[in-house]
Amino acid sequence: RRMSIGSEIDESNKAERRRRSETAAHMADEEQRRRMAEIDTLRSEEDRIREQNRSYAIQAADGEQARRMEEEGLYEAAAASERVQRQEWASRQLEEEHMRRALEREEQLNQMHAVLTRNIHDYVAHRETSMAPRRRLRNHLVKRLNKLVGDIWSTGSIVLYGSGHT
Repeated sequence: RRMSIGSEIDESNKAERRRRSETAAHMADEEQRRRMAEIDTLRSEEDRIREQNRSYAIQAADGEQARRMEEEGLYEAAAASERVQRQEWASRQLEEEHMRRALEREEQLNQMHAVLTRNIHDYVAHRETSMAPRRRLRNHLVKRLNKLVGDIWSTGSIVLYGSGHT
């Protein structure tokens, strides 16, 4: 009987150990599932945070791009404004230069006109003085010829033509 009691105790111990082993295996499986679920939850949270950070980074990059484009647009507008101002300045300078040159040409023409007028007056005065003796001589000659022709022909007269009067 002792053996039978020892055998029963062994069987009972084995059964208890098996039950405890099964319970421990079941508890280990439950713990593993719980930890896996927790890991999945943490991964999902990390993915959500990563996606959120990525979205923030994209928004920041888009904002920076928009800011830079606006800044570049302002710079280009300022540069265009400066170009327009420079062109207007250059146009004014060019117009002033044209006006200066026109006035200079007009002054030169006035000076040339004055010099030419003076030269003409000087020439005419010189011509008058240099031609006076010739005119006196020619007039004297015409008077003598008129007298001679009048002595020969009573109705005859002499008339000068051509450049004699000029």
